[in-house]
Amino acid sequence: MANVKNIRSFSGWGYFRKTGEDHFVSFGHVESLSRAVEVEKEDIWCSGSGNRTKEDTDIIGKSASIAVTLRETNARNFAIASLSDESFFVQDAATAEILSGTDMPVGGMVELGYLNATNVVVTDGTDDLKLGQDYELDAAAGTIEFLTAQSTYDITFDAPAITESDAKIVSKLLSADEGISGELVVVQKQTRGSTRYKFSCSCTLFPDGDQTLIKEDTGKDTITLSGDIKKVDGEFGELVEIDN
Repeated sequence: MANVKNIRSFSGWGYFRKTGEDHFVSFGHVESLSRAVEVEKEDIWCSGSGNRTKEDTDIIGKSASIAVTLRETNARNFAIASLSDESFFVQDAATAEILSGTDMPVGGMVELGYLNATNVVVTDGTDDLKLGQDYELDAAAGTIEFLTAQSTYDITFDAPAITESDAKIVSKLLSADEGISGELVVVQKQTRGSTRYKFSCSCTLFPDGDQTLIKEDTGKDTITLSGDIKKVDGEFGELVEIDN
């Protein structure tokens, strides 16, 4: 009997393992996934009887492409969307680091060169300047914006060491010239009907379209990727029916 619950598209969670890496990482919520298949054919014609007729068709080429829209804008997804090699940000600890300068205008910004700055003291060379009145501090980003002009300034601060175990991802933008290659797995999560599906393939992904970093409205943003599915063991991916 026909099952109306099977009239659906499936969405779910995506996972990706780059070529050469041991483990899959989560893409988060996959808003959509589509696959396009192209079959190149060559017809075989015979005219022995006087009339030219098509006797057979050979398949001379097959290819498949993929398009994935990711709902979650996290660091790893952004790295893929920026065609980036990624690594973990590290820094050595700093103690009583000092930055000095002159002729700082209103709205001028100083980049400390460290993240997670602590014990920050800003002076005009002699007297302490006041946080919120003379300057604003974003300690996590390691930036100071001046709210008043200063002919001279001194900034003293500490900063902790950051190691790979802190897992702060840094993306080297547009550094993966040949695309991001690996294995993609999408597992259907919603439980409509008696079965779900698991899709997997080997593919090379590229960013597809604009990636909005900042916008004033509260609308949701997505990350769109597209690329080619690689033929592995004679197949262009695999779709498996699994239980709810």
